[in-house]
Amino acid sequence: MELKLSQVVLGYRALQNIGVERMPIKLAYTIQRNMRILSQDFRDYENKRVDLIKTKYGERDGQGNWQVTPAKGDDFAAEMETLGETIVSLDIRVLDINTTPIAITPNDMNALDWMFTDVPKEPVEEDKPARKRHE
Repeated sequence: MELKLSQVVLGYRALQNIGVERMPIKLAYTIQRNMRILSQDFRDYENKRVDLIKTKYGERDGQGNWQVTPAKGDDFAAEMETLGETIVSLDIRVLDINTTPIAITPNDMNALDWMFTDVPKEPVEEDKPARKRHE
């Protein structure tokens, strides 16, 4: 599956939120597997973000913490947006929304909409008695 890095970041955080709940083992495995797959790109994104703050857009505050300077905030946001548009190809497992027994917040669902499918079930053709024609 191809995802933008911004989707990976939001999705990883959403999976962390729902990953603390008890769930059936197969679902827990799928959630854990997807988290593991997303984790490397998430870490790379976060490392790049921190590196940009430390080397290009930030300075230390009075307590020694790094912060983006207000004068460079727009440039930092633009570079992060460009980074977030980067496409990555990942082996993500998709879940059927109709059969996945999980409680999820709307915000987390929004972040994970790419991980769920809502394919309608094929209608079952039932044998119906023929209708009589009225003359």
